[in-house]
Amino acid sequence: MLRILSPQDVKDIDTACVDSAGIPIATLMENAATSISEIVLVRYPEQRRILVLCGNGNNGGDGFAVARMLSELHTVTVAADVDEEKMSDATRANFLRIKNSLPMLSLREAQSVVNNVDVVIDAVFGVGFRGSLKSTEVDWFSEIRAPFKIAIDVPSGLDALTGSADEFTFCADLTISMEGLKLGMVCDRGRRVSGEVCIATIGAPLDILEMHTTAFALEQSDVRQILPERQRQTSKFDYGHVLVIAGSASMRGAAALTSHAALRAGAGLVELVTPSIHPLIPREVIATEAPATSEGTFSLQALDILRAKIQRATAIAVGPGIGDNRESLELLVDVLNGVNERVPIVIDADGLRIVNKITTTLKHCVLTPHHREFEYVVERKGRLSGSTCLERITASRDLAQQRKCIVHLKSHPSITTDGAKTYLTLGGNPGMATAGSGDVLTGIIAGLCAQHVPLLQAAALGAYIHAAAGDAAIRNRAPESIIAGDIVESIGDVIPS
Repeated sequence: MLRILSPQDVKDIDTACVDSAGIPIATLMENAATSISEIVLVRYPEQRRILVLCGNGNNGGDGFAVARMLSELHTVTVAADVDEEKMSDATRANFLRIKNSLPMLSLREAQSVVNNVDVVIDAVFGVGFRGSLKSTEVDWFSEIRAPFKIAIDVPSGLDALTGSADEFTFCADLTISMEGLKLGMVCDRGRRVSGEVCIATIGAPLDILEMHTTAFALEQSDVRQILPERQRQTSKFDYGHVLVIAGSASMRGAAALTSHAALRAGAGLVELVTPSIHPLIPREVIATEAPATSEGTFSLQALDILRAKIQRATAIAVGPGIGDNRESLELLVDVLNGVNERVPIVIDADGLRIVNKITTTLKHCVLTPHHREFEYVVERKGRLSGSTCLERITASRDLAQQRKCIVHLKSHPSITTDGAKTYLTLGGNPGMATAGSGDVLTGIIAGLCAQHVPLLQAAALGAYIHAAAGDAAIRNRAPESIIAGDIVESIGDVIPS
């Protein structure tokens, strides 16, 4: 699991290391430089010409120390506009250790050599950068054409909180980020300018890291850690019973996709109640056709059927393809108000129109809106229009706290939160912007809930599997050609055996 840190988190971790763990800043800086240097030496085990650009802050202190360590193997030149009065004690100490032993240039002088080296390492600003680069700083970065560019912690010119990036931001091929990704590196332009990312360490104790981490991103190794282990002496009843309440005459496919995805995610049994059964629904799904309105949507006459079905379910998925017929929505309000709070409910699509009419608790619910559906719930048109990644995270956390539920906002990155802990889904691709993709996600999350995966983890893992399946689906086809069924069929390829 990857940590995703805000600049404030970074500051708090440094402070806690010094104040609580008694680790001096100089030691943290040396640890960081050692970890960074080891990563660079793996990439370049043979001698290279390396130019290290350093600022006067702690990021520059890391750079001075890295230059010293790399100089044992490589030909290293350091470029810095030195102002010792602006340096911390640790940064100054690392500068003084190389002042007379390595070639030193000003940052402006570095322009004459920057394209005659093999590697440029950026250690100018780090997490403290805000706003835009000054004209002199633009000159530093605009002419860099080195074969390989490495940023320490954060590329200079990138806001580590918001992901906004100056036009002339140092565009790294590799960013070596300390103790975790920075929030700005996964938002907006941050991903583009950060390149490949490796994680290095400052030697912070685990308890301090856990205390001061803002958000997380799941990795492939987390999938089996979260999924319950399957025993030989089990049956379908040990892996949950998903009830899917979805579909209408005009959107039968949504119900079929949700049901199919729940099965692929591992649910032992999937039952579908829908006004109109799709002819290609998987044969493993137990389907019941419900009474319908003249529009082909759920009729109030389906109430008794649904009340009986929810008594046997261990997880419920509701909303995909149901439409916005008033009678159908009234029915679903009645049904969901009768669900035992121990039974997880995943609410998606038009089902989100009724969230504010549910009078019982939402603490067992996962809401999965995209931007426009988010407005149904918060009852504020344009709430996320033109929003930044940071604003979307804040809005999702606020909603989760207010309604005491899990919110999964479909965006890029997608955001899953209970208001306190947040997961960002970093995978996925533009080909997944296709009809039915969200219905697949609803089914995956419901299938995981049925297996008693805790609600927040089920939503986060469901989003991870959904994105990974979408990425698997484009390996042998163009993104434009992906359909939701391709994502369903790829689920089994991304869950480790």
